[in-house]
Amino acid sequence: MDWNDGGDYEIAQEMLDKFSPEEWDQLREMIPNRPALWRNCVIYSVEPKKGNWHSELLLDFVFDTDHQLSLEATHRVAFYCGALHGKNGITFDPRIRSEHMIQTAKSRPGLRPRLPDFNRSAIPFFWV
Repeated sequence: MDWNDGGDYEIAQEMLDKFSPEEWDQLREMIPNRPALWRNCVIYSVEPKKGNWHSELLLDFVFDTDHQLSLEATHRVAFYCGALHGKNGITFDPRIRSEHMIQTAKSRPGLRPRLPDFNRSAIPFFWV
């Protein structure tokens, strides 16, 4: 699984769509040892609306040791919870809100205390 050169997210998404549970487990195990650019591709390749594996993996990245990647993952989680970050601040769009992502985020131990470190104003969108 050496598919990142800084782009080609569509290829990564296609690969993830074909993953078995064992391959998802392998991916989660190898992520900490991969370069930041590769991990960033994973953040933008997972689509929580496609199910639990995607949601769980994205939430894992909120705890990444790289602050920038953790911030990117936090913004992606907020997006799938319906929060849009724009020039006018944060707005809420129920059309993109994924109830599955919200429920998965709510059940993740230790997630809520991490969110204020990155974007205090987005917190309500996770638990509305």
